Amino acid sequence: MTDHKTSRRFYHSSRLALAVALAVPAAVALPAAAYAQDAQSFSIPAGDLAGALQTYSARTGVQLVYSSELVSGKRSAGVSGSMTPQQALGQLLAGTGLSARLSGNTATLVQASGDEVAAADGERILGTVTVEGSQGGGAYQAPVRGDGIAQLGGIRGGQDEEADGYRAKVASVTMGAPIPIEDIPRSVTVQTQQQIEKQDITDLTEALSRMPGITIQDAGTPGEPVIYSRGYRIEQYQVEGGPARSLTLPGALTQNLDGFERVELVRGPNALTTGAGSVGGSINLIRKRPGPVQAISVKADVGSYGRYALVGDFSTPSILGSPIAFRGVASFRKEGNILEDFNQRNYLITGLFDAPLGDDARLELGFSHNRSKIDGANIGVLRYFDGPVIELPRSVNIADKSVGRNDKYTEIFSKFYVDVAKDWDFEIGAFYSMSNNDTDSFNIEAYLLSVLRPDQVFYPGSITKASLYDVESDQLGIDAKLTGRFNTFGLRHDVFANVSYNEIPSQDISPSGSGSYERAIITNLNDLLNPSYSSFTSQVSAGTIYDGSIRRSLGIVLGDTIGWRDLVAITALVRRDMLKNDFVRVYRTFTGRETSPDYDRRVSNIKLSSIGSTWRPSFSATLKPMKRVTLFASYADGFNRQDYYYQRSGEAPNYIYSSLPPIEYQNKEIGLKYATGKILFSASLHRIKERNRGVLASYSGCPPYAGIPEGSRCSVMVPYSNGKGFDLEVSGELFDGLSINANFNYSKANITPPRTEPVEITNLPASSGSVFVDWRPGFVDGLAFQLGGRYRSRIYQTGQRYPYDQNANPIPCPGNDCRFEFGEKAYAVFDLGVDYKIANGVDFRLFVENLTDAKYLSTVSPGITGSFYGRPRTFMASVKWSDSGRAAADGRSPTNGLAPFGDPSDWYAAFGAGYTVAPGMRAKAEGKAQDGTSPVVWDFHTKANVAQIVALGYRLTDNIRFELEGAHRMSPFARIGGNAVAPFGVCGIPANAQLSQQPHDCDDVPGDIENWSLMANAIYDFGKPGGAFRPYIGGGLGLSRYSVGLQGKMDGIGGTGPWSIPTLYEGQIYHDPDFIREIQEFVGGRSNSISLAWQVMAGASVKLNKRLELDLGYRYFNVPGAKWTLHNLGESTIVNTPMGPRNASPLTPSLGNFKANYAAHNFTVGMRWAFGASKK
Repeated sequence: MTDHKTSRRFYHSSRLALAVALAVPAAVALPAAAYAQDAQSFSIPAGDLAGALQTYSARTGVQLVYSSELVSGKRSAGVSGSMTPQQALGQLLAGTGLSARLSGNTATLVQASGDEVAAADGERILGTVTVEGSQGGGAYQAPVRGDGIAQLGGIRGGQDEEADGYRAKVASVTMGAPIPIEDIPRSVTVQTQQQIEKQDITDLTEALSRMPGITIQDAGTPGEPVIYSRGYRIEQYQVEGGPARSLTLPGALTQNLDGFERVELVRGPNALTTGAGSVGGSINLIRKRPGPVQAISVKADVGSYGRYALVGDFSTPSILGSPIAFRGVASFRKEGNILEDFNQRNYLITGLFDAPLGDDARLELGFSHNRSKIDGANIGVLRYFDGPVIELPRSVNIADKSVGRNDKYTEIFSKFYVDVAKDWDFEIGAFYSMSNNDTDSFNIEAYLLSVLRPDQVFYPGSITKASLYDVESDQLGIDAKLTGRFNTFGLRHDVFANVSYNEIPSQDISPSGSGSYERAIITNLNDLLNPSYSSFTSQVSAGTIYDGSIRRSLGIVLGDTIGWRDLVAITALVRRDMLKNDFVRVYRTFTGRETSPDYDRRVSNIKLSSIGSTWRPSFSATLKPMKRVTLFASYADGFNRQDYYYQRSGEAPNYIYSSLPPIEYQNKEIGLKYATGKILFSASLHRIKERNRGVLASYSGCPPYAGIPEGSRCSVMVPYSNGKGFDLEVSGELFDGLSINANFNYSKANITPPRTEPVEITNLPASSGSVFVDWRPGFVDGLAFQLGGRYRSRIYQTGQRYPYDQNANPIPCPGNDCRFEFGEKAYAVFDLGVDYKIANGVDFRLFVENLTDAKYLSTVSPGITGSFYGRPRTFMASVKWSDSGRAAADGRSPTNGLAPFGDPSDWYAAFGAGYTVAPGMRAKAEGKAQDGTSPVVWDFHTKANVAQIVALGYRLTDNIRFELEGAHRMSPFARIGGNAVAPFGVCGIPANAQLSQQPHDCDDVPGDIENWSLMANAIYDFGKPGGAFRPYIGGGLGLSRYSVGLQGKMDGIGGTGPWSIPTLYEGQIYHDPDFIREIQEFVGGRSNSISLAWQVMAGASVKLNKRLELDLGYRYFNVPGAKWTLHNLGESTIVNTPMGPRNASPLTPSLGNFKANYAAHNFTVGMRWAFGASKK
């Protein structure tokens, strides 16, 4: 046998080059693992025997032969742990009355005879089991956790087995991991890949529009609709069951689905995985993953109104002979429609790497970039004052071609899986996304609402072009899960622990000089159809707005599912969510009319809110009284924040304004499911009760007030709302050649507002449904027809209208009640499709949407705009070419015992926690101090805080190793100041920021500097290889994503009451009596940047066993030249001078960008765990 040291030296030359690029897939071919009777790790849950056997066959490569009648209705107790394939098969068959007979590489299942031996633990005498042949087919596979998501234990592929045509077998939307749909005690809908392709679904909004019980309402901004389920809003979604993401961020609902395998929806609150904000339901997207064989496809689409697309998809189980798999998708789509001047383009590129790390672990790394550009964005159908739609041709687009938006979305993501012990698994995933939205919006002013209504007084209106704005937002999500299984008193316990963290910093910037401009006065319909877009009558207003916020959420879930004989399962879960939102606004506006009291107005608001919920329970139960039938019941308790709405209390003129408390809700649901390998039927009844919902108040908006953003609308709380209804759904293959997906949803909800009679909740159709049938007639090979229909009942709507005269002055409503009510009529539309296989690997599809060319509203809004017509009759033709290799063995890629390169024992994971001590930063601003010449130089002192570090490492030699390290550091601010000239620094904000006599805490400024880093480290270990104690030194280079934010007031600037700000113009100081500002000079902001970083480290490791080491470490971390921006009101402004309005500079500093070196000392204690036992 070759000496291990000699072997290591043999590999040094090639491994060194590969180790330098640790994250790049390697090109080292490794011998296939020999299974035979070697022990393997099994985790096949109790359930349907046929599914358990097929999972076993896929896991081991053993060919199983049996008839479906032989195993139909039988259950298996499952198998878990490390054992030989022979022992595992014996345990699967225990208690079933079946045995296995071996013949070569095949195991045939038969009825057990009397002379066959069955041990008490279920092990049967089977003979030799080999790992050759192909997987047997024909039986229904009960899916298990991990299928299609890089299953632990070395099986890759199988994503195509998660659905059989329209029959989805698993969903991750409820528990964050794939489990059989029939075992989910909720109403779940899954759009499979086949449905997405055959129904011409291209983005998330379109996918949701074809799901039962979903209502879509535009929010007034093109490309940002609001999603309702059962009448309640859905504000979050997930990817792969990971951390909850915001649907309100730019591009979330317009993201391209070409990189996703399927879309999952659970209707109603799902407090487990999404916690707060999930009243309406939860959405989950599943990515396309590498398959078992190399495959490539190219699809071209062309359709009505200039629609066309090109999509390329590539998958391989092995990059350059290594065990690293890859799946990549690239696409371009151009979408026109019936609207004049409308054009949308979408670009997508995404990729995912999947690498095994020994027998026990896997690692995934991926990226995605999506860009969507809309020109001539439509603002929707126009309404009269009391609600009815103004009947105009569907092609009319009130907006001009210059109006639109540009969304960019880039994401990197990773997930790590590991078997930590027998029956215990751990996984941690993270993603970081950057989104940007540039919008040139276009509005119809409110006083257009009364246009041309014959039975009302007519008031002319005007069309306006609103300001440009730029929204930038990052999002960071981390999700960790620990699952385990044990037995007590004959009961099986599946325990579950989950911790998720989400952070969304965003800023909205409207550039100075942009604003609203009056257009032609509208006096008749012809003005609507042919407005004068070429010129503006005058500028109404302009200004600069900065909105900065950072939302953080932390969720913790603990749960246990107790099962008995796979007949009864009871799940009890508790969840706690902690939410925090920091908000700062700096707002300046001036009107074009010098006589206006708001000629030049400045407002700044700062808001900090924190919500910590109590532990909230969730319960569910399933009962399987007979084969294929599951009865279920569930209860969820949760809350939804609404602190961005405000309520008024007290008596005039001393009103008090405060944020609304969270909405609280309880959801109850019961139902049944009938499942076979081909068909799934589900029926459920639901009831939801909600408390403290805020609805828009009938009085005017909230005034500027400390802590309330400018322009906010005030609301009132209603005591409670009630909703109830039922869902019916069937999907799968009814009989050979005929597949169907059909559903029907009925919901009724009402609220009890602060008045006597209850009213229905708006945005909710009483009923909706759809059916899609796919028929392969058989008389022509490769031919299939599809017929679909969608139905939605009447929608009841309410809203408020404020009439205006031709001078834009408000007119009182009768009885001061401006509310109105109206309904939108029901609709039904039908689609037709045909597929034909032209040749082997070449498929043609033609899809006709809205066959009867019905005119209907696909989204409904009570606003003047925001309701949209659905597509007219459209055609889409597609040609798809695909080619793939042949699957070896069981059709999947065995990867047991392999690593990207080298031996699994050379790879390790490291985890550490400790303290960050940051010495502070001396930062210099671009702006000047109050004297106009001195620089603003502040010392940003910080406090010690916790730090966390994770790393994936590779040992190149006995003394040299490399790491890819991720770390998190957060340092709260203490004192900020040190300037010789005012502003001397930053102080905290008093309870009422408008009173200067309130004490200020200048040593504890609200804010922090937060750092996430990704570093490539090189480390040298001293001492004997394999020694019990080994010191080390090292260094690293990488990237730092840092976020600097604070909210406070300038120290040394301010007075004792409202004051006229002195301004400087051409050497003269003016006090403008029309320019009154608050006495406090607010300062704040949140900046996010990515920069290069470096670090040095030292420490020591203590060997605990062959795979585990204790690590004691120190790191000095540095980000040179870190930059961030703080906003305040010290910007140039329009003021009245003897020469008239002029652009002048105030005698207060404009801070702008700061620059400094950020450094931190980290002291950590952690563990290093090798993915294979050392050979020493």
